[in-house]
Amino acid sequence: MKARIKKMVFLPLALMLAIGMAIPAVAATVSVNGENVQLGAEPVAESGMTLLPIRFVTEAMGANVEWNGQTSEVTIANNNATIVLTIGSSAMTVTRAGATETVNLDIAPRIIDGRTFVPVNAIVEALGATISSTDSTIAINVEGGVATAPTTPAEVEAPTAGGDIWNVLDFYTDLLNMQVAVSNYLSFSTDFGNLMARMDAITEVSNLIMATDYSSIDSMRVKANGLADIAGRFGINIDEFRHLL
Repeated sequence: MKARIKKMVFLPLALMLAIGMAIPAVAATVSVNGENVQLGAEPVAESGMTLLPIRFVTEAMGANVEWNGQTSEVTIANNNATIVLTIGSSAMTVTRAGATETVNLDIAPRIIDGRTFVPVNAIVEALGATISSTDSTIAINVEGGVATAPTTPAEVEAPTAGGDIWNVLDFYTDLLNMQVAVSNYLSFSTDFGNLMARMDAITEVSNLIMATDYSSIDSMRVKANGLADIAGRFGINIDEFRHLL
């Protein structure tokens, strides 16, 4: 039987620090028009703000939510507005009655455990609803009631490729090993002449990690090409991972 488990290497400490420490969860009950919302993940606290998994909240409000793994964009739409969020960017576009404006969020959307988290106030208000909160509750009110929300798909579905799930797992494993090969050089190289460039590249790797949709082969391939670009700039040997590109 072909061995499916491949050797993994731990991420270096410097890259872990670049990604950031774990964000603490907060105890908060979220409701829409008095009905509690099952979030599927605990809210998290950052910089004095509460971030929520946006799909569950906005679909409970009757909005449609779409994810584009190629562009790392989330599109949320209801009868009042269409909102476009980009992972890692604090700029949110809001379109109403054919007019588009850009709103700057206090914290950029991010992916945590496969779900998109955002500071929800601006999104709720852009959709024409109101929001109020206490230390333990977040209450959203949609004037006129909530339309029937579409069925919520799995936030991260098991990827498939050519009908062979093992091919996908092999791709995923090789991608992580490619990430480690690049990260090890950036963190442990003794060439201090390119130290600042390596620190910038560590941030690039962190951004690639945050932006990748691991349910999509295409999104993972974008990450592989981004890692390959970094490897090329520093002369890192990634020949064994060329099949990912």
